[in-house]
Amino acid sequence: MLQFRDINLDDMTWVTPLLEASGYLGNDYTFPNIFNWRCAYNSKIVRINDYLVVKLHLPDPVYLFPAGHGDLSPVIDLMISDAAERDIPLKMIGIEAAAKSRLEQLFPNRFLLQPMRDYFDYLYTREKLATLPGKKLHSKRTNLRHFLNEAPSWVYEPITPDNIQECIEMHTEWRRQNLCFDDPDSTCDGSGLVQEKCAVKNAFAHFFELGMEGGLLRVDGRVIAFAAGERYRTNHFIVNIEKAFLSPAGSYAMINNQFASHLPEDILYINREDDVGDPGLRKAKLSYKPDLLLEKFEATLV
Repeated sequence: MLQFRDINLDDMTWVTPLLEASGYLGNDYTFPNIFNWRCAYNSKIVRINDYLVVKLHLPDPVYLFPAGHGDLSPVIDLMISDAAERDIPLKMIGIEAAAKSRLEQLFPNRFLLQPMRDYFDYLYTREKLATLPGKKLHSKRTNLRHFLNEAPSWVYEPITPDNIQECIEMHTEWRRQNLCFDDPDSTCDGSGLVQEKCAVKNAFAHFFELGMEGGLLRVDGRVIAFAAGERYRTNHFIVNIEKAFLSPAGSYAMINNQFASHLPEDILYINREDDVGDPGLRKAKLSYKPDLLLEKFEATLV
């Protein structure tokens, strides 16, 4: 049986190179995401040769497809044995197209592979989100005009040690306004936002140690929106967290636009993660006309 263990901040030194070596673009394969969501998913890790393997619960136990380099076959063999010893089905998630082809080549007819549409990532060029060009994004420019009309005193700031506490307080207020309380009998919709609270708390507690970057909007001195994430794969950036109040109108559009505008120009693509099957999120992410809808597959041993 594989000796999975808890993940800690020190693991970043060896986990990050393996994630980078994989070349995967999905939000599942960045150290801050794995670390920040560890409490929500009860994530455990193990190193097998030059591969990282993550076991998590969604709520049933699943494995993240191995990330690293070298001979993959013995790694998958050990995962098959581990699942059998735990008396659980071997199910791997987060499998991108190239990894899917590799798995099919190494283990023909051993796995049932199905697309996970709810977990496809939305990638956009940084320039598109910063400039909102063309007729298809006319409504987004209109949203920005609504914001500017309602909040002419707005300012944008990078998140720093001096203002990060204000983002934490703004997130607490955002949860209150959206009826997301710790009381299990509250009207907060679903465990997703409960899990998200844990991930956001972890992110802010270790923000600068994790190498995360962010920006916020103020109106009349008050933080009304923030976005944060990390650079990965050299010229990509992933937005892990984004929150805004509904007033002023257009706050979400404005923080999205300003954050993209303030990222370095060598960032080519922004990954705004998946929509977890939420119809509202899917509509919003599609409305920005993604340049790449990153397919992911689930593999179940048959």
